Parts: sequence; structure tokens; C-alpha cells
Amino acid sequence: MTFIKVHPEKLPASLLWLMFAGCALSGCVGSELRTVTPPNAPPDISHRMPADDAPPHQGISIGGRGYFGHVIIAPADGLVVYSEGNHVRIHHGLDSTRQDIYTDHFHVHGPLVKESGRVIRGQTLGLIGVGKNTSLPHYHYVVIKKGGPGTFIALDSINYWFGIDQYKEKLEKGLDVGPFQISCFDANANYPKEPLRFTYPVKCE
Repeated sequence: MTFIKVHPEKLPASLLWLMFAGCALSGCVGSELRTVTPPNAPPDISHRMPADDAPPHQGISIGGRGYFGHVIIAPADGLVVYSEGNHVRIHHGLDSTRQDIYTDHFHVHGPLVKESGRVIRGQTLGLIGVGKNTSLPHYHYVVIKKGGPGTFIALDSINYWFGIDQYKEKLEKGLDVGPFQISCFDANANYPKEPLRFTYPVKCE
């Protein structure tokens, strides 16, 4: 599998923020959308994380002090297409634009899923671990699509959260709705198959 290679040590701090914090805290370039993570779950700590992975990747970092060993869960139904070391990749199917969508999960301590195995939304994937250059417990979550042969392109995860469509409709009507609240997985909820939308990929208390 192939990733885009970048050299974070050569990039300005402002660009590093956009790369590693993604759009989860302050919205995307060209977008006014902002999100907040569930108050009863590990927070997004992207702004506190160094570029500690090789190769580097985009997405959001979830965790913090006291969250080592916290349960990581599948954000939607899918097929595990890669599970090696502390990295799990899940294929979730097609989105509304007919693109194959995957999620990458890095720093998964003790993965409990195997390649070619199916997972359901809310199923335990493993536990929050640590990276190479920091002892701060965290886990990286990235939404990706296929690029060229053997390559993948990181997407803005905000566009794939469950409930984002209704939120955008309210914004278009000019309603003051504040930042978007990412939804926890609810075992009693009935999640539609389409459009493809994800719930928060860690367990909420």
C-alpha cells in the first residue's frame, strides 16, 4: 500500500496544523464548518500531537491523558481489508458520489479484527495506544478514498459524520446552530445504509 510522502519538518506551522488537525477543530479551508467531539468520550487532541508517524498521514487524533486502553470502535459497517501491527483499514462501501470509502485507524493497541473479516458499527476494533515520538495516549482516525493504483487520498472527515446533512441544511436556511456535534454510537439507533455516514470511532461513556 502507498501513501503520499511529505516532509513535515520543512513545512510551516500553519500548514502542519491543517494537515494533522484536519478540519475537526476549526473547519476546512474554504469551509465554515466547525465540529465538537462528544463530551463523554476521548476528545480530539490533534492540535497537541507531533507528526510522529512514518509515513505521515492526515486525519484527527483522539485520546489524551488517562485514555490509554480506551475502546476504539468501528464507525460503520464494513470489511477489514488490512490489519497488521497497530494499523487497521476498513472498506465501508460507496458514498453518494460512488467513491469507494475507507477508514484508516492507527495506533490501535491489540487489534481484535482480522483481515477479510466483516465488522458492524460499534464493534470493538482494539484499544487506544501511543505513537513513536510521544507517550500521550492517542489514536489516529482518517477517512480515505482510492486514488490511483495502490494509493489512497485523505478526505475531510467532517463531510462523513452522521447527522452532517441535516446540520448543513440548517446552515443553508441561515439558522444559528453553533458547531456540529459529532454523534456517539448508539446501540439502540437505526442507522440508514445510505448515505454513508460515520459515528464517533471510540466508545462513549
